[in-house]
Amino acid sequence: VLAMFTLGLAAHRLAAEIWFVFEQGVYSDKQDAALSPANVLEIFVSHSQHPLLARNWAGQEYSWWEYGNYTGYLPLALFTCSLPFLRRENLPGLLALAFIVLLLPGDFHPLSPAHLLSELPGYANMRSSGRWSILAIPLIAIIMAAGLDRVLQKARPRLRLGISAALV
Repeated sequence: VLAMFTLGLAAHRLAAEIWFVFEQGVYSDKQDAALSPANVLEIFVSHSQHPLLARNWAGQEYSWWEYGNYTGYLPLALFTCSLPFLRRENLPGLLALAFIVLLLPGDFHPLSPAHLLSELPGYANMRSSGRWSILAIPLIAIIMAAGLDRVLQKARPRLRLGISAALV
């Protein structure tokens, strides 16, 4: 019953994707054009990447969920504000996030991570570099939470409670 209820809630999204596949077909060409920094930002803050509502960028080869991973401006602003409060133990997460952000634009230079990885077996089949944003979202959340936790530890109890309630 729960599975049918969940499927019913997701039907508007699934129906659009099924329509898109029947209308456009399935193809697996590699993304040739590199994404600009503005395109990478748009992956995280764009209004919608719904299959029927998404707009193409110049040189964009795929126009649906592969480029969209909406988080919004507020989480990215909180992430940026939490950076000065991080500790050395957060460095591996920051380095992993930096590597993923360098993978997002795709093959933009012969020394870019995407170009170097495309020489390895298996990675050459990765057709859309925007998919790496799926890994960036949990890292952004974890790093932001670590920084904000450190800020809240220094706050007074009532202020800590108010900020925590506002964030939730």
